[in-house]
Amino acid sequence: AGELVLTAMNGDMQTVGLVRYAPGKREAVRIALPFRLDEPQVVMGGDAAYLLARSGSLLAVDTGAGGGKAELWRLETGAGRGSAPVLGEGGHLYFSAADGRLLAVDTGRGALVGQTRARLSGGKLTYASDLPAPVAAGRAVVGTAPDGSVFAVYGLEPGGW
Repeated sequence: AGELVLTAMNGDMQTVGLVRYAPGKREAVRIALPFRLDEPQVVMGGDAAYLLARSGSLLAVDTGAGGGKAELWRLETGAGRGSAPVLGEGGHLYFSAADGRLLAVDTGRGALVGQTRARLSGGKLTYASDLPAPVAAGRAVVGTAPDGSVFAVYGLEPGGW
């Protein structure tokens, strides 16, 4: 509580680590990533940081490991240029893909557990510079898609999407 987590980049603008800063204690801890990530978006859940790269790589890191093994798991989602990830009920992480799919990942296992159908604009893949993040509202998850639709799904059972 009251802490800040920042990404650390190398000279090639690749994310190579995280810095967890506690202003009240004036302490900073640097966590090295096991591999470089291209412009990841980060969401925190307790001590776990979930980083979703532009390539679709999803990495879970323990920011409280204190010199131990930081990587919890990694997953290649195949969904490039995704939205920012969000955490919801039931231990799920959600994000949108460029083709309008909403994807759900089990944060305990690092496994893809559900995805909606693609929702393309006129049947064609279109790209936006930024995708809006889904909204986890209780048991529902609300997403948007390139076809202009706004939709809600039951977040606790993504396998049934």
